[in-house]
Amino acid sequence: MALCKNKTLSDLNFYGNHLGEEGGKELAEALNQNTTLISLDLGDNGIWAEGGNALADALCNNSGLKSLDLADNFCRESIETLAESLCENSTLTSLDISGNIIYKDEGKALAWALRINKSLTSLVIDICQLDWKDIIKAIAKALHKNVTLTSLTIHYTYEPYIRIEEDFEYYSSEYAEFDESERLDTYKEIEDLLKEIRKKIRKDIEIRLL
Repeated sequence: MALCKNKTLSDLNFYGNHLGEEGGKELAEALNQNTTLISLDLGDNGIWAEGGNALADALCNNSGLKSLDLADNFCRESIETLAESLCENSTLTSLDISGNIIYKDEGKALAWALRINKSLTSLVIDICQLDWKDIIKAIAKALHKNVTLTSLTIHYTYEPYIRIEEDFEYYSSEYAEFDESERLDTYKEIEDLLKEIRKKIRKDIEIRLL
């Protein structure tokens, strides 16, 4: 890939190009060698877990990238690997993983990374209806240790679901309907919790709920 040898390109936008897993892995290989790219937008590319894992691993080697957008990529299963990479990476300042709805395990992994990471200033995540309280509380504890983050944007996604043998399966529309009142009630609960958290963390951290 030309990106491996490129010495001038600093900003690359691949949003919505349907790169898929293989495209994600190829870009990851390039990031292992590239030293000039500063901003990379891979939103809505369907890179899934394998592509996400490869990109996460590349962050351990790359020392130039400052902004990475992985929104809407069906890569929730690679979030824990990404969190591990954030513990090692010291240059990335902005990360968007919204649209990849995270559950409790991924949330706790990200929270741990925030305790260790010393470069990230902006983070955008997407939390699920089921585990939102565990995720937010874990992140709140991490923010007491974190010294660099100044912007945290939380997308709250409401979807009807059931838990079956530790896995999540979504009800089909014929069995469950979107409950707007429940969504709004939970949104208010989240906002109330965030208000309390804002009182106890650094004043320069902006937390937004969408």
